Amino acid sequence: MFIDKNKVEDLILELGLVNQDDFDLAVKEAEEKKLRSCDILIRKGILNEQDLQSLQSKVSGIPFVDLSKQKIDWAILSTIPEPITRRHNIIAFDRDEKSLKVAVLDLDSLEKVDFLKKMVGLKVVPYLTNKDSLNKAISQYQGMLKNEYGAMIQKGSLSFQTIPNGTLKKLPRESILELARSKQVNSVFELLLKHALIQNVSSIHIEPQEDNVLIRYRINGSLYSAMVLPKRSATFLALKIKTLANLRLDTDNLCQNGRFQVGFDGREIDLKIHVIPSSWGEKSVLNILRKGDSGFSLEAAGFHGEGLDLLYKVLGRKKGMILIAGGKQSGKTTTFYTILDILKDPSLSIGTVEDSIGFQMSGISQVVINSEIGFGVSEGINNLAKQDCDVVAVDGLKDLNSNKSISSLLKLSSIVNEDRLALSVVEMKARSSSDVVYKMTSSSKIDSTLIINGLEIVILQKMIPRLPEEKKEYYLSVSEIKSISRYVDLNKVMVALVNENILLSEQPWSEVKFFKSKGKSTEKIMINEISRVSPATRELLREKVPLDKIEKQVKEEGTLTLREEAFFKAVQGLVSIDDVLGNK
Repeated sequence: MFIDKNKVEDLILELGLVNQDDFDLAVKEAEEKKLRSCDILIRKGILNEQDLQSLQSKVSGIPFVDLSKQKIDWAILSTIPEPITRRHNIIAFDRDEKSLKVAVLDLDSLEKVDFLKKMVGLKVVPYLTNKDSLNKAISQYQGMLKNEYGAMIQKGSLSFQTIPNGTLKKLPRESILELARSKQVNSVFELLLKHALIQNVSSIHIEPQEDNVLIRYRINGSLYSAMVLPKRSATFLALKIKTLANLRLDTDNLCQNGRFQVGFDGREIDLKIHVIPSSWGEKSVLNILRKGDSGFSLEAAGFHGEGLDLLYKVLGRKKGMILIAGGKQSGKTTTFYTILDILKDPSLSIGTVEDSIGFQMSGISQVVINSEIGFGVSEGINNLAKQDCDVVAVDGLKDLNSNKSISSLLKLSSIVNEDRLALSVVEMKARSSSDVVYKMTSSSKIDSTLIINGLEIVILQKMIPRLPEEKKEYYLSVSEIKSISRYVDLNKVMVALVNENILLSEQPWSEVKFFKSKGKSTEKIMINEISRVSPATRELLREKVPLDKIEKQVKEEGTLTLREEAFFKAVQGLVSIDDVLGNK
């Protein structure tokens, strides 16, 4: 929905609600603080909120609704999960078979929730409301949800405090299992799970903090804070999760993966579990897979932090090109299918062009290349474009120097310019994600403008050995830290480790615990470098500057390089520091 907000500002001045000097000062302050000028005027008492609401309603044609005294039915209220309601200031208050009525605080809220129509599967009819009305409706929402679940979860979690700290490590396995199956632990875990499933959560993140436990839900690709529990909750929730997934109970310093099933609302729900040690305790991520889901998840594949959030953001917009690159056996195809699984939706038309189908996906048109009949990648892209696919994905580009691959890239870029999403896998060796883009766009054979304009994200992947269970602690020497600092931005890695709660706080690298392998590793783990093709990077690519300048720009924007990513995972205890020191 397009609303000309300038008309609102023009009316504010025309009606004399604010004089020009006050308005100009508000605009300047709003730009500095990255707020709306109207918010500044309201905060300073120059503009009345009720007058603003009246103007917005008049300009947009959207009616006003007062929810302060309206009791909303729980079935309607819960259509939009509470975290989304709170973040985007939007709440459901009425519905019929075809439409859902929602109240928003202002016109900006309409733009922040473009995904709402897809999420609820109904026509969304917006209404404007004010802060008092919205807050009372939200408190009603919170009251209903917390009365049934939240309060009981909090109360049950407090009972964990009665169990002395350190008791678990002294208990035999049979006693630990008995505790994990106890009524108090079962009750809290089942309530937490039901609380999440009601809100159509795709993953639950149980994250120990210094003084408490943060519970976050991923809904429609974004992470939202759901609740805060007492500190000891993490230990017992991790214990319950590991018991259900048949993981080791006698350790809290290993990364473990598993799965189990639960019944909910007449359906079987699969949960893929990932338990990771951190400075404040074991962090648990539960990926929720409903019937028909493939079980793929970006978190399970090793994506995390700002790179993961960036990827979800682009997938949510469903516009632009995502490029996945790497050598043979680098996990490219796994990432390819994981992204497709996230995008899969009845409202979208998705088509793929593949060398061979590695995973059959329902609801997606998968086309196989057949060179014998002259049906290659370009022909496949042409056919999918004619079928008006919203998402076109290609897993079949091998040589960026060939005319066929270049032609395919240009056709994918054309699709992006038609407001569609393109996904492509390229088999190639590169020293960085910038190197991938550089090799694609520096060729004199093509006009690379289309590709440069269309690219949003480049993912470079590599597999390195996973740290085996037989290991020993290791601390870096001063000379090793100095050596590593030549190819790893240690400050950037430290900030990422603290932001993701892997480390309690910033500390000297000589005090950070690493591990060396005592045995032979039989498994591998994926590391990735995820970079955004920003406007600044695009400009450098257009100017065809040397690769070093492009890499410098990408690093300054916060991208963790492959080397930095390997170092990050070494701190997590996922890879041996020997492999990182040798990964120069």
